[in-house]
Amino acid sequence: MADSIKERLRRGDPIVAVSLAGDNPDLVEPLQRFGADLAFIDCERTGIGLDAATRIIRAARACGLPSVVRSPSDDAATLVQFLDRKATGLVVPHVDTPAQAAAVVELTRYACGDDAAYRLARALNRGEAALAKRLPQASETTSANTVASAPRADLIHPGAQRYLKEAGLLR
Repeated sequence: MADSIKERLRRGDPIVAVSLAGDNPDLVEPLQRFGADLAFIDCERTGIGLDAATRIIRAARACGLPSVVRSPSDDAATLVQFLDRKATGLVVPHVDTPAQAAAVVELTRYACGDDAAYRLARALNRGEAALAKRLPQASETTSANTVASAPRADLIHPGAQRYLKEAGLLR
């Protein structure tokens, strides 16, 4: 997401995220003009499909508004389609285990390159407390599982490696 949004979130400032519940790309630019910080495109719980999401993502990019898509599934092919259309971020449903989270991170290697994997690893690491509360069987954190499951550090995706090093979880 845009640096200004990251900084505002770090400071605890409110962010205005507008959920577009239909195929409404014509609303994106006015929403941005009137102060929206983020376009949220919910493809899981609304009737928005890939074509409509693509139009909304393009409209958001055209006016400089970040877009986050909630995918209808955790299917790799579906996630790559949204990433290929340059969604700023993804909300991936049904990620319930560290292994599933690691698979989503790995997926970004092919879809977006190292920087996206770094951002996704950071987001997953920050969300681990919520994941642990939801999954009593998850005895270790996603980051710890990522590090522990790789026989060598150089086998961890470079973007995830960068974040794990910054977080002090990997040397």
